[in-house]
Amino acid sequence: MDFFDVFDNSKAYFKGKKAIIFDMDGTLIDSMGYWFLKELWTIPSQEEREKVMTENYSVKIEPKPYALELCHNLKDAGIPFCIATNTPAEMSGAMMSKYGFDKLYEFYIDCDTIGASKSVPDIYLYSAKKLGFGIDEIVVFEDMPESAKTAKTAGFCVVGVYDEISKNSMPEMRKICDDYIYNFSNIMKKDS
Repeated sequence: MDFFDVFDNSKAYFKGKKAIIFDMDGTLIDSMGYWFLKELWTIPSQEEREKVMTENYSVKIEPKPYALELCHNLKDAGIPFCIATNTPAEMSGAMMSKYGFDKLYEFYIDCDTIGASKSVPDIYLYSAKKLGFGIDEIVVFEDMPESAKTAKTAGFCVVGVYDEISKNSMPEMRKICDDYIYNFSNIMKKDS
């Protein structure tokens, strides 16, 4: 279980790391555009909005470039990872199964289950404990500055991931995070 079996060995912040906490929306999957559609927010009922998004997850939403490849590589290398997200599992479950993510991660946890948003570190601390590693042994991947800042303030190594929706936050993300990437191919080990 060596991070450098999967990641570029020039990324020194991976040294000594043992596990990963991935955000889902905007990090592993390309879903943020659907959440920010004006049409979604013209629907007055939260229940109806959730139905629309559940349908979007199962039919339209796809993994971000190289995300699935990275997750397969992590599984093959024996590096455990989880998904820690705002999105309830029942909403994204069909998409997780469709692409096989559910066969790769250790567990999926959402903010509703934790009972707190990502403005506090509860979901990251819970994930670290459940993964069985210390904060200093885990890398968190996030696309939004608020979440990245929460994880960083709690002591985690944080890698920011570019997303079109949060592109204006890039300067802030570069200040908060240990690294900032456009996609996962930027940090994956290159075949020789």
